[in-house]
Amino acid sequence: MAVIERTGATGRARACKRAADALLAGLTDEQLAKLDRLPVVDPELGGTPLAWLKAMPSAPKAGHVRDLLGKLQAVRAVGIPSDIASRLPEIRFRQFVREGQASPAYLLGRYTTHRRRATLVAVLFDLESRLSDPMLPCRRGGCHPAAARPAC
Repeated sequence: MAVIERTGATGRARACKRAADALLAGLTDEQLAKLDRLPVVDPELGGTPLAWLKAMPSAPKAGHVRDLLGKLQAVRAVGIPSDIASRLPEIRFRQFVREGQASPAYLLGRYTTHRRRATLVAVLFDLESRLSDPMLPCRRGGCHPAAARPAC
């Protein structure tokens, strides 16, 4: 039985490495350096950039717009390719996202460099869409107090 378990574990590890390879394919050294800085404490923020990015306001209000835009700009500054999610089966990609969203920065810092970077790529891709969605009503005037009409 131990041989079967080892074979299964080896296969899972190989599949995980290939998935991480797919997510990191084509990223430049500059992009990788930006990813590596995300789980490191920034004294200016009082925490890690990753924790700041993951902290989402509960409701899109006019006061949150500047913060959301700053986060969206920070995510887009890394330059994650728009086709990244299509490089893996959706269930595997979502697994990277869930893992990254559930893990605090200090735990991600303990991952191997390759796995950490792949997880961060998936999280940033997901964050970009999550940060853009609350901004849609604001583009239509929905965040301004005078614009109390439905955003249909």
